[in-house]
Amino acid sequence: MLLYYVGDYNMIEKLVVKTREEIKIMTDPYRIEIINIMKNHCSPMTVKEIAEKMGEPHGKVYYHIKKLEKIDAIVLHHTRNIKGITAKYYEINFKELSISPSYSDDSNVNQALNMIASYYDASKRDFLNFYKKLLVEANRKDLSPEEESALKKKDDPYKTATLQNLVLYFTEEEFNSFNEDLKALLEKYDNEDSTKPYKKELFVSLYSKD
Repeated sequence: MLLYYVGDYNMIEKLVVKTREEIKIMTDPYRIEIINIMKNHCSPMTVKEIAEKMGEPHGKVYYHIKKLEKIDAIVLHHTRNIKGITAKYYEINFKELSISPSYSDDSNVNQALNMIASYYDASKRDFLNFYKKLLVEANRKDLSPEEESALKKKDDPYKTATLQNLVLYFTEEEFNSFNEDLKALLEKYDNEDSTKPYKKELFVSLYSKD
């Protein structure tokens, strides 16, 4: 099972969790929420910043950060001295996450399934919230002519939300080529340049139905 992340090229290409402890650490819902917050922030965060986003106590978040740091899922990116206090900034340390099925008993399987569901739920929630925002803007009655004209611009990529469900057929050679092409495409746009005008979220799910 793979989950794709777009991030720094210094990250681990694929984080493989194998032991019962590693699977337990990575499938905890609280820690999944921490990872989602850090992923959406797109830059290193302090424990204080994460705690404020979650509305949770600093100490509780710190405990879970240290658990994730223990298996290299999160690493210390840099420190900064702020008024005599050393602030630690953490970042996600992997592009792909793989849970090895060979190490999974029934308990670990359930934990892994819960983790996958959490990622799908988070992506679904973000997508629906964005689409709802588009619908609300499109139905506003208080727009000036200029605002209405800008809203109707068809070439504005920010005001689009794409959802596709496809069934693809491959030969073995084609499938290997597809994977390489997909990886190359993700790497081409894999950057953290926040000066660019459009930020897009991509959730990829590729699996065999048979």
